[in-house]
Amino acid sequence: MESRKAPSPVCMENKPRCLRDVLSKMGRVAIALSGGIDSAFLLRVAAEVIPGRILALTAVSIFLPEDDLENAKKIARQTQTAHHLIDFDPLEVPHFAENPAERCYYCKKALCRLFLNHAGNQGITNLIDGTNADDLQDFRPGLKAAAELSVRSPLSEANLTKAEIRALSQQLGIPFWDKPSSPCLATRFPYGEPIVAEAVERVKRAEGYLKSLGYNPVRVRSYRDTARIETEAGQIGLFMEQDRTEHITGHLQELGFTYVTLDMEGYKSKSPCKSRNNVV
Repeated sequence: MESRKAPSPVCMENKPRCLRDVLSKMGRVAIALSGGIDSAFLLRVAAEVIPGRILALTAVSIFLPEDDLENAKKIARQTQTAHHLIDFDPLEVPHFAENPAERCYYCKKALCRLFLNHAGNQGITNLIDGTNADDLQDFRPGLKAAAELSVRSPLSEANLTKAEIRALSQQLGIPFWDKPSSPCLATRFPYGEPIVAEAVERVKRAEGYLKSLGYNPVRVRSYRDTARIETEAGQIGLFMEQDRTEHITGHLQELGFTYVTLDMEGYKSKSPCKSRNNVV
């Protein structure tokens, strides 16, 4: 859990106003835009408060789901914000591919440095991200890395929670306000199991396939040659239909998995790097 200053009385009483106040005091800023609802909401509000002073940055890698990339592009277009796509390969970051519990720290540190350097070339020194108040209660090594590089998180400074961000995003008409969270694909691998590009692509394609069948949220956990599928409890029964089971199993085996299993406890939404058991 990360420590932080207690929210001001204003932020406790009127969080949206507090967010606008935080943003209004900033100069030109670069926003780390992941395509998730948090950073999308932050960009939408920032575009209203400090128009013309924003540069959106999105890291493109095999770990970024395609729908998140499309959502990032969409919200940047809607807000008429300059949007730069930057190639980033976490597997080249020292220690990341070894997949230790602090994996997120190494990745976040390298990513923030990349963004700060890119923004600096545009004359921008401020970098902000979509970390919310709930994130501060989780095991998130990446928050330490961001703090070390003075990256600010206006949503958490305004004490805005995930549920509040979704509600406000719906009011603003952001089309994917209720999209399930999609943590980095590195979280699909148990700590200590080395992460390789081929395995990430396999998981990415497997989840994309299951989403195309209507399963969302869904996770495909990779344990070397075994896939463990997690979906909401209400959807588990659909997997048990013989034709569907055979079809899904066959497709995932074609992707390279030897065994395909279903987690009968169902999917439970948690946050990236929340626990040292890597259950996210």
